[in-house]
Amino acid sequence: MTKPVEVTNPDKLLWPALAITKRRYVDYLDAVRDRMLPWLRERPLTLVRAPDGVGGERYYQKDTPRYAPSWIRTVAIPAPSAKREVAYTVCNDTSTLAWLGNQAALEFHPAPVRRDRLERPDLLTVDIDPPDDAFDAAVEVALLVLEVTDDLGLTTLVKTSGGKGLHVVMPIRRHVSPEELRHAATTLTQIVEMRFPGNVPGETGEDLDPQECPFKAFVNISRGCDNNCTFCIVPMVRGPEVCFPYDEI
Repeated sequence: MTKPVEVTNPDKLLWPALAITKRRYVDYLDAVRDRMLPWLRERPLTLVRAPDGVGGERYYQKDTPRYAPSWIRTVAIPAPSAKREVAYTVCNDTSTLAWLGNQAALEFHPAPVRRDRLERPDLLTVDIDPPDDAFDAAVEVALLVLEVTDDLGLTTLVKTSGGKGLHVVMPIRRHVSPEELRHAATTLTQIVEMRFPGNVPGETGEDLDPQECPFKAFVNISRGCDNNCTFCIVPMVRGPEVCFPYDEI
C-alpha cells in the first residue's frame, strides 16, 4: 500500500539556476520510478543529501535517521570503525522514494549487494573516469571494455556516471565471494590494459601524469556497503547531469 508523503517546503529551490524546486524534484522521482526502483530494490543505500540545495552543504548519509517513518525498510550492517551497526535505508517502493526526495537526497548510491545476502555481490561496475572535457576518451574506453566483455560472453549495461564519465555495469550470479570477484575484476582490468597499454591504469595502477594519460579507468567491486556503490538514475548535486542508461554509445 502506498503511504502518503507530505512534501515540506515544496517551493525550496534545490537547483536555483534551473528553477527546480523540491516539489518538482519529488515529481521527477515519481516520473522515473519504474526505471529507478529496480536498481534500488533490496539494496542498502548510501545517500548524498543537500537540504539547502546544490549551493549549500551536502553530506553522505548511511544511517537512517531515527525520525524516519516506521514503514521505511532498513538493513543493519556492522560498521567496525564506528563499533556499532548502521541501519541502511532500503528503497523498494514509491513512498520511500518520495520520502527520500523530500529529505533532499540528491544522489542515490545502491550497494552492489542485496540485503538477503550481503556477502554475495551481484553487480560489477567498471568506472571510466576521464579528465575534464574528455568524454570522447571515456566513450573510447567504454567501447574497448565492451569489446572485452563481449569476448567473455558477459551481459553489460552502459550508463552515464552522473559526473563526467561512464559506467559499464555487469550483473553477476551470487555464488562468488568478494575476494573471488576482486580477482576476476583484476583479470578484466589487465586484459583491458593489455589492449590499450599505458592509458588504462586499474585501481592498483600507479597514478599517471594527466598529460601522458588521457583518462583513468577503475574497476569497482563490492568491499562492503560503505564504498564502491553504483550510481542510480537521479540528478547529481554536481550540476544538472544525470546518471542514465545508454542504449548505445
